[in-house]
Amino acid sequence: MLQKRLVAANKDVLVEIVKTLQRRRMKGSHGVWQDFLNRKFGVASLSDPSRRSVDVLVAFLETFTEAEDLQFLEKALEYQLNREATILELKNNSSTTGLDSSKLVLLTFEHPEFASSFSFFSYDDDEDWVVTSMGNMSNSGRMLAVDCEMVQCEDGTEPAVKVCVVDENLEVKLDTFVHPNKPIQDYRTEITGITAKDLEGDACSSLADVQESMKELLSDGTILIGHSLHCDLKALKLDHARVIDTSLIFRRADGRRPSLNELCKVVFGLEVREEGARHDCLDDAQAAMMLVQHKLQGKGFDPWTLRGAGQIISDGKELEEQKVSTAFVWVRFRGLFLEYWTEKILLSLGKCIGRPIKVHDDTLNFKHGYYASVLVEVDFAKPIPKRILIKSKFGEFYQKVEIPKVPKFCTRCKIVGHLDSECRAAIDVSTQNAIVDPSASGVRKIAGSMSSKGFDTGLTKDTNAYGFEEGEVYTDNSSEDEELVNQFINKTLLVDAADAS
Repeated sequence: MLQKRLVAANKDVLVEIVKTLQRRRMKGSHGVWQDFLNRKFGVASLSDPSRRSVDVLVAFLETFTEAEDLQFLEKALEYQLNREATILELKNNSSTTGLDSSKLVLLTFEHPEFASSFSFFSYDDDEDWVVTSMGNMSNSGRMLAVDCEMVQCEDGTEPAVKVCVVDENLEVKLDTFVHPNKPIQDYRTEITGITAKDLEGDACSSLADVQESMKELLSDGTILIGHSLHCDLKALKLDHARVIDTSLIFRRADGRRPSLNELCKVVFGLEVREEGARHDCLDDAQAAMMLVQHKLQGKGFDPWTLRGAGQIISDGKELEEQKVSTAFVWVRFRGLFLEYWTEKILLSLGKCIGRPIKVHDDTLNFKHGYYASVLVEVDFAKPIPKRILIKSKFGEFYQKVEIPKVPKFCTRCKIVGHLDSECRAAIDVSTQNAIVDPSASGVRKIAGSMSSKGFDTGLTKDTNAYGFEEGEVYTDNSSEDEELVNQFINKTLLVDAADAS
């Protein structure tokens, strides 16, 4: 059966398999590739597999007859065939206009570091590796994101001990600890937060159980997303063809791969974790999914490149501004009664403001009793409620809304990223006394100057769409501000008493 599949395979597939055997120094009945060529031709002047015929490549592969070698060849062939089918499917079926998930898979495949990072068969001789099947591709548009926490074992390996998988709605599909079944040298608790106690008991899954779950989740062409995804797949001993790696589709100008924290800070204006904080694989999986969704919504460049501290430029093209009016911000509900600190109610409150993403862990764990925090994707081009009327069987009350860090927003362009005072469309730099019209921009017309920029904007301070400085807390200060800035609306949230704790 294997021989027929090898004969039927394309030359490119055979070449990659032989190169893998070369790297591993694997020996058939006639020795390694070089020995085989010496025996067959007397000289090995054409040792490059790509310069040999299909018949020669197949003949070398047929010298492997041991059961372990044949099992390895089966996996290697499956891997190469999956990769070839994926590339062909991507090129044939991806949209010719716009951007879809298939193009991001192709962008990952075409990265110069993809082959070396994702050639898993060059790592070790472990038989526990699993290769997923593409099946009938009925799930080719489905996406999942994964992240793992790893430990250092005494044998030098770094197996996964915690695995989290989320879907496109950021809902958890898999969240489990994994027992490595080998002595652990370093739990890396200061990074992973994992201790020996976490890996005790029946609640801890085996690697084989996790692999079976992953195979089921990734059936029929599902796309798997991750940041430096090859590290997670290596730790899981899992090979999957349709992948999007956010460390490859985003690129820094200096050529280095950006960190997940750096990407989120640049793209969303938020960090996945504070400096020195422990990793949370659920947060990381959700962040990777959000980055891909952000890209698919057309809010970026193809491919993306990072330059310096947050500047995003197109690769080899002129710089273009992202036409984005949304931003991810933490919204606070100060003074909210603890009875309403449930995930369902807090996400409902977030929905009154924009698209709720998640409730802050500190809020769910009641670490801060003064306010509840919810991550929300807010469209700053639309009215934002200053307060929310909460009604329940116990009565009703108004809950104030706070946004601790308001991003820069231009009310003229309706774009996040710069202020009205920085808007090139609004200010003629050749005019020394340009004045911003408050009726057009929605900002105050106050005497002032910006001598460092060489012109007078008519503003004493940079203000955003709602009359607040960048980073200033946005609260309901019922005063003259209501007449000077965008008119906000009040929203009403009906709370079922059963939802309140």
